[in-house]
Amino acid sequence: MITSATGFDLPLKDEPKNILFIEKEDLENKGYQSLEQALQYQPLIIFSDSGFGRNIDLRGQGADANRAVKILLNRVPISLLDTSHGVPPYNNIDIEDIQSIEVIPGGGAVVYGNGTRGGVVNIVTKAPSKDFVRLVLKGTSGEALGLQGGSLSLAAGKRVSDSLFIRGDVSGSYTPGARNTASLDNSVKAFENDNTTNTYVAFQALYTPTESSK
Repeated sequence: MITSATGFDLPLKDEPKNILFIEKEDLENKGYQSLEQALQYQPLIIFSDSGFGRNIDLRGQGADANRAVKILLNRVPISLLDTSHGVPPYNNIDIEDIQSIEVIPGGGAVVYGNGTRGGVVNIVTKAPSKDFVRLVLKGTSGEALGLQGGSLSLAAGKRVSDSLFIRGDVSGSYTPGARNTASLDNSVKAFENDNTTNTYVAFQALYTPTESSK
């Protein structure tokens, strides 16, 4: 089941629009370090480098990508109201916490409001049903000094009652840029900040209404 272009849950084969559906197995098998890294290798998606970061771009919005592509987290918009220079905090989401990603190109204003001229990206996080603890450590390396990076992710959840489940996540990562090696041997100081550091902290309380709930 996916989030439909019409606002209802339908199997992917019954969808009237051409939707890109990325499952958690695809993210796990490729060993991606971040959500941005996972998206840049997908069809339909490009990035627009404007403002203070990289905006997800669909259907060639260019500099208007931050106001023409809406980013949702579990169907809740996380796109910024100030679209002059800002970038939605999609890359702060821990990739280990993602269940699936739905990419809906084309306008979606009827269902998701304005700011969807290019399309909609809905990020669905995992909703575990039992107590769990998860620790994930990843590392990357290259031949040259300065191409080493990695990430550490810790998450835990507990079922308090039949209706209430609480969980917390914390993660950190460091991804070196391709030009980072030039700064370590003091040859090109301009590239000394060619890297990405990411910190993510989240707390969720998931409540499931019963038939007798109001």
